[in-house]
Amino acid sequence: MDVKSVTNAMQSFSQVQGDQSSMKSLRQQVDTSTDVAGLMGVINDFWEAPDGSWYAAARMNRNEGAATYSLIIKQNAAAIETLLEDAAAAPGSFEAYEALAFACDLATLNDNYMNILEVLNSGARQAIKISYGNAAAVRAPM
Repeated sequence: MDVKSVTNAMQSFSQVQGDQSSMKSLRQQVDTSTDVAGLMGVINDFWEAPDGSWYAAARMNRNEGAATYSLIIKQNAAAIETLLEDAAAAPGSFEAYEALAFACDLATLNDNYMNILEVLNSGARQAIKISYGNAAAVRAPM
């Protein structure tokens, strides 16, 4: 069985500075695709049965996977905090929007990784405290 998801998003931002002789703009399209191959630490085996049928098995070491996801979540959270601080230092600027957009992308990844971690090791998930909240909270000032 395959489980797949595709998400598309388009973001645009323009900033006019001074007498309109200096204009900056950003247009970003984000396409996200997810399936079992998107999970880190998954080992896949494929084989053909004597009757010609094909089989696939996917497995993951839960402890190793939980450790990997925990580390990435914490690193992303630190990067998000830095980006939020950068955005707060220059409110309303193109640079602030850029920092918030990247922080939002990382927070969206982290939300997904925390959902995966909850399945792998709920205790490890509960032990992680994220000060920014979630992707919706990061997206709110945009």
